[in-house]
Amino acid sequence: MIYRLFIVLLFAMPLLLSSCSPGEGEEAGICDSHFDIHFHLDEWEERFSQRDVSGIKVIVANGETDSLNLSATQLIENFSALREFDIDQPNLMGRYRCVDSVANGRKLEIYTAMDDRLSVRKVEIEKEEELIKVRGSKYIGSVIASIEKSFEWNLLENEVVLEIQYKNMFGKKHEYWIKLFWEAE
Repeated sequence: MIYRLFIVLLFAMPLLLSSCSPGEGEEAGICDSHFDIHFHLDEWEERFSQRDVSGIKVIVANGETDSLNLSATQLIENFSALREFDIDQPNLMGRYRCVDSVANGRKLEIYTAMDDRLSVRKVEIEKEEELIKVRGSKYIGSVIASIEKSFEWNLLENEVVLEIQYKNMFGKKHEYWIKLFWEAE
Protein backbone atom coordinates (compact mmCIF):
# COMPACT_ATOMS: atom_id res chain seq x y z
CA MET A 1 0.00 0.00 0.00
CA ILE A 2 2.74 2.46 0.97
CA TYR A 3 4.66 1.50 -2.15
CA ARG A 4 1.64 2.38 -4.38
CA LEU A 5 1.14 5.68 -2.57
CA PHE A 6 4.83 6.48 -3.10
CA ILE A 7 4.55 5.71 -6.84
CA VAL A 8 1.40 7.85 -7.19
CA LEU A 9 3.06 10.78 -5.36
CA LEU A 10 6.21 10.40 -7.42
CA PHE A 11 4.27 10.85 -10.66
CA ALA A 12 1.81 13.42 -9.28
CA MET A 13 4.44 15.71 -7.74
CA PRO A 14 5.56 17.28 -11.05
CA LEU A 15 1.91 18.00 -11.91
CA LEU A 16 1.30 19.58 -8.51
CA LEU A 17 4.44 21.69 -8.71
CA SER A 18 3.75 22.87 -12.25
CA SER A 19 0.25 23.98 -11.31
CA CYS A 20 1.56 26.66 -8.94
CA SER A 21 0.57 30.04 -10.28
CA PRO A 22 2.35 33.40 -10.11
CA GLY A 23 1.03 36.44 -8.25
CA GLU A 24 -2.18 38.18 -9.19
CA GLY A 25 -2.07 39.98 -12.55
CA GLU A 26 1.03 38.09 -13.66
CA GLU A 27 1.43 35.38 -16.24
CA ALA A 28 4.40 33.05 -16.06
CA GLY A 29 5.45 30.62 -18.70
CA ILE A 30 8.07 29.69 -21.19
CA CYS A 31 8.71 32.63 -23.49
CA ASP A 32 7.51 32.44 -27.08
CA SER A 33 9.77 35.36 -27.94
CA HIS A 34 12.48 37.34 -26.17
CA PHE A 35 13.35 41.00 -25.89
CA ASP A 36 15.53 42.03 -28.85
CA ILE A 37 18.21 44.23 -27.27
CA HIS A 38 20.12 44.36 -30.59
CA PHE A 39 17.28 46.24 -32.26
CA HIS A 40 17.26 48.93 -29.56
CA LEU A 41 21.05 49.18 -29.38
CA ASP A 42 21.28 49.55 -33.17
CA GLU A 43 18.66 52.30 -33.06
CA TRP A 44 20.48 54.25 -30.32
CA GLU A 45 23.91 53.75 -31.88
CA GLU A 46 22.55 55.17 -35.14
CA ARG A 47 21.21 58.18 -33.23
CA PHE A 48 24.60 58.73 -31.61
CA SER A 49 26.35 58.51 -34.96
CA GLN A 50 23.94 60.72 -36.92
CA ARG A 51 23.80 63.45 -34.28
CA ASP A 52 27.47 63.15 -33.29
CA VAL A 53 26.46 62.75 -29.63
CA SER A 54 29.34 62.81 -27.19
CA GLY A 55 29.27 61.25 -23.75
CA ILE A 56 31.10 60.75 -20.50
CA LYS A 57 32.29 57.51 -18.97
CA VAL A 58 32.80 57.38 -15.20
CA ILE A 59 34.67 54.39 -13.81
CA VAL A 60 34.96 53.44 -10.15
CA ALA A 61 37.39 50.57 -9.68
CA ASN A 62 38.18 49.35 -6.18
CA GLY A 63 37.44 52.77 -4.69
CA GLU A 64 39.26 54.90 -7.28
CA THR A 65 37.30 57.11 -9.67
CA ASP A 66 38.21 58.23 -13.17
CA SER A 67 36.23 59.82 -15.98
CA LEU A 68 36.68 60.09 -19.71
CA ASN A 69 35.06 62.25 -22.38
CA LEU A 70 33.83 60.07 -25.24
CA SER A 71 33.33 60.90 -28.89
CA ALA A 72 30.27 59.46 -30.64
CA THR A 73 32.38 56.55 -31.93
CA GLN A 74 33.76 55.79 -28.47
CA LEU A 75 30.30 56.08 -26.93
CA ILE A 76 28.97 53.56 -29.46
CA GLU A 77 31.86 51.16 -28.72
CA ASN A 78 31.20 51.35 -24.97
CA PHE A 79 27.43 51.16 -25.42
CA SER A 80 27.73 47.98 -27.46
CA ALA A 81 28.94 46.14 -24.31
CA LEU A 82 25.25 45.57 -23.56
CA ARG A 83 25.06 43.15 -26.51
CA GLU A 84 26.41 40.42 -24.27
CA PHE A 85 23.01 40.44 -22.50
CA ASP A 86 21.23 39.33 -25.69
CA ILE A 87 18.78 36.49 -25.05
CA ASP A 88 16.96 36.75 -28.39
CA GLN A 89 18.79 33.86 -30.03
CA PRO A 90 17.33 30.67 -31.55
CA ASN A 91 19.29 28.38 -29.22
CA LEU A 92 17.81 30.18 -26.17
CA MET A 93 14.13 29.85 -27.11
CA GLY A 94 12.27 27.91 -24.46
CA ARG A 95 15.05 28.38 -21.90
CA TYR A 96 13.67 31.51 -20.21
CA ARG A 97 10.53 31.95 -18.12
CA CYS A 98 8.46 35.12 -18.69
CA VAL A 99 6.40 37.17 -16.29
CA ASP A 100 4.40 40.18 -17.46
CA SER A 101 2.79 42.66 -15.09
CA VAL A 102 1.50 46.22 -14.99
CA ALA A 103 2.11 48.71 -12.17
CA ASN A 104 1.63 52.49 -12.10
CA GLY A 105 0.75 52.50 -15.79
CA ARG A 106 4.02 50.82 -16.72
CA LYS A 107 4.38 47.37 -18.24
CA LEU A 108 7.12 45.17 -16.79
CA GLU A 109 8.45 42.10 -18.63
CA ILE A 110 10.84 39.81 -16.77
CA TYR A 111 12.79 37.04 -18.51
CA THR A 112 14.45 34.62 -16.06
CA ALA A 113 16.78 31.77 -17.01
CA MET A 114 15.41 28.34 -16.22
CA ASP A 115 18.89 26.78 -16.34
CA ASP A 116 21.85 27.78 -14.13
CA ARG A 117 24.20 27.08 -17.02
CA LEU A 118 22.86 30.12 -18.92
CA SER A 119 25.13 33.08 -18.27
CA VAL A 120 22.42 35.74 -18.71
CA ARG A 121 20.26 35.09 -15.66
CA LYS A 122 17.66 37.84 -15.94
CA VAL A 123 16.50 40.63 -18.24
CA GLU A 124 13.82 43.12 -17.17
CA ILE A 125 12.05 45.53 -19.50
CA GLU A 126 10.01 48.52 -18.31
CA LYS A 127 7.76 50.38 -20.77
CA GLU A 128 4.98 52.93 -20.96
CA GLU A 129 4.22 53.78 -24.58
CA GLU A 130 7.88 53.23 -25.37
CA LEU A 131 10.83 51.55 -23.72
CA ILE A 132 11.91 53.27 -20.47
CA LYS A 133 14.41 50.97 -18.74
CA VAL A 134 16.25 47.73 -19.41
CA ARG A 135 18.01 45.81 -16.64
CA GLY A 136 19.99 42.62 -16.82
CA SER A 137 22.21 40.33 -14.81
CA LYS A 138 24.78 37.80 -15.87
CA TYR A 139 26.91 35.24 -14.03
CA ILE A 140 29.98 33.45 -15.30
CA GLY A 141 31.75 31.22 -12.85
CA SER A 142 33.56 28.11 -11.83
CA VAL A 143 35.14 26.79 -8.66
CA ILE A 144 38.19 28.95 -9.31
CA ALA A 145 36.63 32.34 -10.08
CA SER A 146 33.35 34.06 -10.87
CA ILE A 147 32.20 37.27 -12.51
CA GLU A 148 28.81 38.82 -11.86
CA LYS A 149 27.63 41.62 -14.14
CA SER A 150 24.51 43.70 -13.96
CA PHE A 151 23.35 46.74 -15.86
CA GLU A 152 20.58 49.29 -15.96
CA TRP A 153 19.92 51.29 -19.11
CA ASN A 154 17.69 54.25 -18.25
CA LEU A 155 16.41 55.74 -21.50
CA LEU A 156 14.72 58.69 -19.76
CA GLU A 157 17.94 59.76 -18.03
CA ASN A 158 20.25 58.95 -21.00
CA GLU A 159 22.51 56.70 -18.97
CA VAL A 160 23.78 53.16 -18.62
CA VAL A 161 25.23 51.81 -15.38
CA LEU A 162 27.24 48.59 -15.44
CA GLU A 163 28.43 46.85 -12.27
CA ILE A 164 30.99 44.07 -12.33
CA GLN A 165 32.15 41.92 -9.40
CA TYR A 166 35.04 39.51 -9.71
CA LYS A 167 35.86 36.93 -7.00
CA ASN A 168 38.31 34.07 -6.95
CA MET A 169 38.92 31.12 -4.64
CA PHE A 170 41.93 32.84 -3.09
CA GLY A 171 39.75 35.61 -1.67
CA LYS A 172 40.69 38.23 -4.25
CA LYS A 173 37.82 40.57 -5.10
CA HIS A 174 37.47 43.40 -7.58
CA GLU A 175 34.46 45.64 -8.00
CA TYR A 176 33.87 47.95 -10.94
CA TRP A 177 31.12 50.49 -11.45
CA ILE A 178 30.89 52.07 -14.91
CA LYS A 179 28.45 54.77 -15.90
CA LEU A 180 27.93 56.08 -19.42
CA PHE A 181 25.82 59.15 -19.95
CA TRP A 182 25.20 61.47 -22.86
CA GLU A 183 23.45 64.69 -23.74
CA ALA A 184 19.70 64.71 -24.20
CA GLU A 185 18.55 64.99 -27.78
